[in-house]
Amino acid sequence: MPGLMGSPARRPTNSWSSCLVAAVLDVLLSVAGCGTGGSEPGPPSPAPATPAASPDAVTTLLSTCSADAQGWQTVPVDGVAAAATGSGPATVVLLNDSGNSVCGWLPLADALVERQLKVAIFAYRSTAADNEPEAIRDALAVADRARSGNRYALIGASLGGRVVIEAAATRPSGLAGIMSLSGERTIQDYRDILPDARKVTGPALYVGAKDDFATRGERQQRQLHEAMQGKPNILLQRDGLAHGMDLINPDGPDGKAVNSRALAFVEQQLPS
Repeated sequence: MPGLMGSPARRPTNSWSSCLVAAVLDVLLSVAGCGTGGSEPGPPSPAPATPAASPDAVTTLLSTCSADAQGWQTVPVDGVAAAATGSGPATVVLLNDSGNSVCGWLPLADALVERQLKVAIFAYRSTAADNEPEAIRDALAVADRARSGNRYALIGASLGGRVVIEAAATRPSGLAGIMSLSGERTIQDYRDILPDARKVTGPALYVGAKDDFATRGERQQRQLHEAMQGKPNILLQRDGLAHGMDLINPDGPDGKAVNSRALAFVEQQLPS
């Protein structure tokens, strides 16, 4: 799964004469600027967070995707850049991997819209392990603000594949099903979500690749699948190393078949 420098600190000057002396000692670097003083770099500022939702949220999310923004509209969620497209009686919310880009979701989004479903995308405020609880809250907030009707589904890749399981464990109203693409049980400093998986009682589809190193091959995939208690509770595994969104890429190995199974699952849980 898988800073800007601060404003220059101003050196005080006590008088014109002291400033002139300083300028001479500095080999006349800035006689004309006497009175402004020298500068030293300040402490680094924190890395900028994902921009908050605004009328320009669509541009924020799609600017690097080489995609047509027509048809997308901002979803107003405090502190989160979110957008939605399509219409219909139910909504699908797509949860990013730790790269936090929506671009890989767009082919799936188009396919879902063609099936008369509304689709929402958003960017996490942070993908750090400590901020995973915030990602869960934001995903559910986007669903609540974006959904058409009362039912929605969550589909997440990698980090998002973890978050959909954690979100389902809270049993929110209206959640009709989840799909986890390569959601890791635990990795690096991200906590173990097996206890959350045991609380999932709604429909779930887990899709993984048998040689995915991030899930320790099939091991974590089976552990999460077997822990979930909903019906249907499906484990779909394919050969190879594909991870996250690559699993449902129609151009990848077995991609068309996996993509077809994924769409069928969504349609089953969110019939038009």
